[in-house]
Amino acid sequence: MLPCAHDFSRNLTMGRTRMSINDIRTLIFDIGGTVFDWSSAITETLDRVFPRSLAEDFDRNAFSMNCRARFLDLNAAVMSGEEPWHSSDQMLSRIAREVWREAGLGEPSPEIQHQLERSWRHMPAWPGAREAIAALRKRYLVAL
Repeated sequence: MLPCAHDFSRNLTMGRTRMSINDIRTLIFDIGGTVFDWSSAITETLDRVFPRSLAEDFDRNAFSMNCRARFLDLNAAVMSGEEPWHSSDQMLSRIAREVWREAGLGEPSPEIQHQLERSWRHMPAWPGAREAIAALRKRYLVAL
C-alpha cells in the first residue's frame, strides 16, 4: 500500500522502512476534477448551445454533476473490462444523451450532442492550479 500525502503528518512504517514527508520525490495527479474543473466545462457548453430561456427550470449544475458521476462509473466499467473500450468522447456522448433524456428534454440535437461530448476538452483549470503545480515542481517530480 502506498502512503497518501495526508499520512505523512507522522512517520510511517512501510515494511521495515520508515518514511517521512522528506522521502516523497514524485507527486501524481489525475486531472479531471483535481486540476481541471469538469463541471464548468459542461455548464459552459450548455450555456453556449442551450439557452436558459428554453428550459428555465433545467438545473445545469445537477446535469453536470450527474454526467461526471456517470462518467466515472462508466470509465471504471471500461477499465475493469465490464464494458468494451470507449474513448472519452464516446463515453460522454452516451452519458450526456442519457442524462439529457432523463431531464425530460427529449432527444438532444446533433449539435448539442456534439458539443456536450467534446466539452471535457475545454475544462478550465481551477484557480491557482497552474501556480500550485509550478511551486510543487520546484521540489518534486510532478506528473499529471
